[in-house]
Amino acid sequence: MKTPELKKIAWIDCIFLPLEETYSLTSSIRINAGSDYETDEEAGISHFLEHLSFKGWKKWNTPTKLRDAVMDMGWVFNAGTGDRRTNFFIKAPYKTSKLQLDILSDMIVNTLYNEKEIEKEKWVIIQELKKSKDNNIKEAYFQGREFFLWKNNFSRPTLWNEENIKKFTQEDFLNYKKQLYTKDNSVIAIAWKIEDQKFIEEKIKENFSTLPDKKTRDYPKFKRDLPEHHTTYIEKWLNQARIAIFIPSVSLTSKEYFPCTLLAMLLKKNLFKTIREELWLCYDISVNCIAPKEYGFFLIETGVHPDKIEITLEKINEIIDKIIINWIDDNETTRIKNGQIWNTILAYETAQNLSNFYCLRYLQFKKIITLDEWINSYEQVKKEDIENMLPLLKKDKRYTFYIK
Repeated sequence: MKTPELKKIAWIDCIFLPLEETYSLTSSIRINAGSDYETDEEAGISHFLEHLSFKGWKKWNTPTKLRDAVMDMGWVFNAGTGDRRTNFFIKAPYKTSKLQLDILSDMIVNTLYNEKEIEKEKWVIIQELKKSKDNNIKEAYFQGREFFLWKNNFSRPTLWNEENIKKFTQEDFLNYKKQLYTKDNSVIAIAWKIEDQKFIEEKIKENFSTLPDKKTRDYPKFKRDLPEHHTTYIEKWLNQARIAIFIPSVSLTSKEYFPCTLLAMLLKKNLFKTIREELWLCYDISVNCIAPKEYGFFLIETGVHPDKIEITLEKINEIIDKIIINWIDDNETTRIKNGQIWNTILAYETAQNLSNFYCLRYLQFKKIITLDEWINSYEQVKKEDIENMLPLLKKDKRYTFYIK
């Protein structure tokens, strides 16, 4: 892949990703808007607004008209909302690039927010919320995150609650969008085999120039007090109990982020080997280093039989204690580095995922960070860098939440 190019078009940051091996065009716009930005009264509005972006525009004024246009072309067409980002993307044959950018811009610039569609979509969102609450993996994570981070912008899920969903009006969506869907708060990415970049740039300028220039809402300041108690749980009838262990770590912008990510891989390998393969206490056990810009934490998750909660927690803690005392050799360091590097390469080998990578890193760091540079950051980690992170895992730093 050639070096990505950053250009400002109509005062919007745009990233062009030349991919000579593809004949499609993947266009996406990612906006700094999500559940972290919401007040208590509007919690859930970011995700709801994303849904409404598919429900009618000035040009395609009904969902049916847009669906027919997309199905005729055989496109991949979707969106997603997270803690602080909302992403819209289309992947389609290059010959449809004009129509593709017309539709993408209509979703962002010209959504009608029809009152009738809003009322219909409330039912859909509420069913999605109910489905999410039936998912015990998600429920354990979000309730555990609320326990670990306290009740605030940073702990609640994107769907939130029925009460908020039922009360949202057209005015609420228009006000929220005006504050955050702006030129300085967005990035557009185009991943494709470049044939006529000038045409694409002109279409971006034509279609997105009417977005407001400046955002009028700032990201809230992160504040966290660690829980007073190290363990808590809720009772809910389950065939499989869920365990989530949170351990404070470092933020994404810390130079220690990469050693912490590798340490998470080491934990995963050792926990899986003993808890899953030797003791047969679980089907799977995951370890992740979750790191927004303001904070970070290790997250250990597994599902076990309700009668096995205590023994599983005991064994997990034993293994972590052993890792702190009995560290690894250089060969093990090399293995986990290679594993993380290949996980990264495989995760971003498609045009869509690569576009997501560059958009996300640009919004986080306000500069282009190439995939090669990201991988090189893992290659530069030394054994002693990971060893220096071991004190983060001490027993008094572990916070356990489970559903039984």
